[in-house]
Amino acid sequence: MSPGSLLRADLVALILFAVAAYFTRAGTTRTGAALAGGAAAAVYNVLADGAAARFAWWSYPTLGTWHAPALAYVAVAFSYGGAIALIGWRLTRRFGWRGQIGWIAVMSLLGFARDSFYAARTGLLAFAPGIAPRLADLAGWILLYGVSHSVMRALAGPADADRLAHSRR
Repeated sequence: MSPGSLLRADLVALILFAVAAYFTRAGTTRTGAALAGGAAAAVYNVLADGAAARFAWWSYPTLGTWHAPALAYVAVAFSYGGAIALIGWRLTRRFGWRGQIGWIAVMSLLGFARDSFYAARTGLLAFAPGIAPRLADLAGWILLYGVSHSVMRALAGPADADRLAHSRR
C-alpha cells in the first residue's frame, strides 16, 4: 500500500462522508457527532488490531506490522465510522432500534466478508487458523459500528432529537 493509494482512499472516504451528511440531511451537530464517532471507531480499530496481535488472531504480513498504516485508520474514521453512523441514524429515525440493529448486522457481515476477501486474495491480511480469529473479526466489526453509533448518540442525542437540515424540493 503506497502512501498515494492511502491518500486516495482517505479522499474517497471523506467524499463518502460528505455525501452521507448531505443525503441524510444531518445538521451540524449530528455531522460533528458522527465525525467524533468515526474518530472513536478508528481508535477502537487500532486497539482491536493490537488485541488481535496479542492473541495472534490476525496480522498484516505484507506490511510487517501488527497494525494497518495510520492513513488507513483515517479512512475508517470517515467511512466506516462517520458515514455508516449517519446512514444508521436515518434508519433508526425511520425504523427504530430494529433498523439500527439490522444496519449494524448487515454492515458487520460486509466488513467480515471484506476481511475474508483480503485474507484470501490479496495477502494484505492474514488470519490465524481456526474459528476464533474469524469470530473475533466479526465481533470487532459489530463493536466498531456500535462505538461509532454510541458516540454519535451520546453527543447528538437520540435519532429523533434533532431536526433534519436542508429540504430537497
